[in-house]
Amino acid sequence: MTNEISTKEDLLRLWHEDDEFRAASRRELLTNELLELPEKFAENAKQVDSRLESVETRLDGVETKLDRVDTRLEHVEIDVDGLRGDALERKAPTHLCQLLNDALSIRRVQVIWMPGGFVTPLHRMDNFIIDVESGADNGTITLEEEGRLNRTDMIARAIRVPEGTRLWIAAEISGLIGERDIRRARESAMALRKLYSQETIPVVYGYRIADQQRRSAQAREGLEEVLIFLEPTDDRASRLYRSEETSRA
Repeated sequence: MTNEISTKEDLLRLWHEDDEFRAASRRELLTNELLELPEKFAENAKQVDSRLESVETRLDGVETKLDRVDTRLEHVEIDVDGLRGDALERKAPTHLCQLLNDALSIRRVQVIWMPGGFVTPLHRMDNFIIDVESGADNGTITLEEEGRLNRTDMIARAIRVPEGTRLWIAAEISGLIGERDIRRARESAMALRKLYSQETIPVVYGYRIADQQRRSAQAREGLEEVLIFLEPTDDRASRLYRSEETSRA
């Protein structure tokens, strides 16, 4: 079939309607490099997509490894805090008792109970065990409160000055003071108050405490203040920190 081209409109019509004419015209007008560009572009796009997928896979792997490193570091920090807490328990019978004596209007601070056995003379601990067991047997405290007292890190008693009245101290000890330590100190203090009907003070003792836990230690409706004692660091001396203070730990 012969196509006559006499006007510009004839040429455009033939371009749009005749595939062979259009392909032949492209070959004449364009170089092979230009004609191959769409195919090369598509191939390059596939290669780029493949490389991006590979990079994303590697990044996912790196992120997973970083997550594992963060988890390991958290475990290491927890282990270190645990070891430091164990060291504090050995130090508490002397150092914490001295801190309590210096910070509060009390004297004759005596350790009565520690699960680790750092109590001398031992008859203090024996008498306390009898008191706790008798209190649970006669209903003065519950069995849960008996267990809480038996697991309290340190229980001490002292004399309030100048009144001369006896008071009790329930202390939880941890390298990093947490919510659980604060809650346990309050629960132990409440059980002691029920057991002896005397003044009790809940205390936490450690190296570090976050602002959130400081706020948790504040007195509020239905909950008494938990006193915070921190051991010294390079820029901080050991002392009593009130729960209202801004953290500088």
